[in-house]
Amino acid sequence: VVMKFIDKEEHFVNEMQARRKDGGSPRFSAEFVVPDLDSYRADRDAGYAEACRRWKLQGDEANLLPAYCVVMERGERSLLEAMNAENLSSKTKDLQRREILFTLCNIFSYVHDTG
Repeated sequence: VVMKFIDKEEHFVNEMQARRKDGGSPRFSAEFVVPDLDSYRADRDAGYAEACRRWKLQGDEANLLPAYCVVMERGERSLLEAMNAENLSSKTKDLQRREILFTLCNIFSYVHDTG
């Protein structure tokens, strides 16, 4: 999994509103946007609040565990890792680069139209 830690409540609320419809169902297709698996708020989840407190005791003020967290499924690899692994810098890979760019444009268009 991937855990996205968020410091400010406003940013957390915006993130969740962007990801979910009013009824709680996902706003976007998992084909285009990695869905959230769970989320945590220290102000509403005693277990997460305790984890935040323990984290603070082990570190200094610069290493505070943020009060909000969104949990998502981790992808197989990042876009950079994929591009490096596929050696997309060679001239013979123009079609593959175009396909990736076209896919990214479709994703951004979908998110823009849906969001």
